[in-house]
Amino acid sequence: MKKILLFAILLASFLGTKATTYYSITSGGTVVGTFRANRDGTGATPANFSTSGDIFIIQGTGGGSGAPHTVTSGSTVTFGAGITIEVEGGATLVQNSNITFNATATFKLDANSFYTHNTSSSAATVAGIESWASSATIKYTNTGFLPTANITGGAHPNVIVANASNANIAGVITNIAGNLTIQAGAANTINLTGATALTLTIGGDLILTTGTALSLGNGTATPIVNIGGNISIATGMTLTYAGSGAQGTINFTKSGTQTFSTAGTGVTAGAINYTVNNGSTLDVGTSLVKGTGTFTVASGGGIITANTAGLSTTAATGSFQVTGTKTYNTAGKQVKVIALGKVQYGIENISISQLSKGIYFVQYSNGVETRIEKLIVE
Repeated sequence: MKKILLFAILLASFLGTKATTYYSITSGGTVVGTFRANRDGTGATPANFSTSGDIFIIQGTGGGSGAPHTVTSGSTVTFGAGITIEVEGGATLVQNSNITFNATATFKLDANSFYTHNTSSSAATVAGIESWASSATIKYTNTGFLPTANITGGAHPNVIVANASNANIAGVITNIAGNLTIQAGAANTINLTGATALTLTIGGDLILTTGTALSLGNGTATPIVNIGGNISIATGMTLTYAGSGAQGTINFTKSGTQTFSTAGTGVTAGAINYTVNNGSTLDVGTSLVKGTGTFTVASGGGIITANTAGLSTTAATGSFQVTGTKTYNTAGKQVKVIALGKVQYGIENISISQLSKGIYFVQYSNGVETRIEKLIVE
């Protein structure tokens, strides 16, 4: 009888602690009443956010109960040990009040999901285990920025900085797997760092849409930004370095073609040194790269330009109008303007028979002197 009673107690204990998956039933606050045991909004309501093993899913596109949902923390909430909070694709989690994760809790962002960070806090949100799809998006709208060093896997997904005032990321974001988009309020500048040393890797594009400027830094640091995608600068926006250090640096690192484009009054400025790495070809079209820094095409790098002055070595002409040194390595691919399209060559000897009709700019060097000449093929 004692054995049977002990077994019954153990069975009841096991059943009582069984992990449960709960689903958001509507857009609302991060309170237990927002979740039910079934996608259609039926079933049990969770007792708390601290029963280890429980999973809380914010339903996304294709989910039940009118999903996708947006769930907002209207008050401070803590996800306890062993808890998982999962945001499905199309759904959004908004932190208006602090969200804290236990060291063994999991914060999961599925592909095409969204998380908005709208507080000045930072580290507590990435104190647990992060599982973030690279196509998810984190949007910052306040002064708290999640430090990359605390993120499991060591990278942000897509990042949107949408502060309504000036903001300094202070060098805490160092790796972005997707795009970095600047959507600041009018007349506001976003700084990547101040005095903190920074090397930022952006796997995708750097997109400047609204605000006044993105500055690589505004302090003593000399930040380095490695870009694997494209750069686009909307009208009214400036990409610059406003720090007191020697300069900022932008390296184009993709193995393949990257584009650089400015629209309207969009412009680059300040002491930024640009380098097109080996294997990358930078297509600038008719856009201009300006500033007080340098521009370098490394050996094995290339340029595509639709500027009629091509690769001018004069500061105020051509595609690259920086006042520092302009270096076009003679072992690099030379890609020039033509009437019917664009042609690129990764060789040092070009046969005229290979070229279509058009205007080309050819650079050559004897090891001491470098010259660029116009070549017209009719």
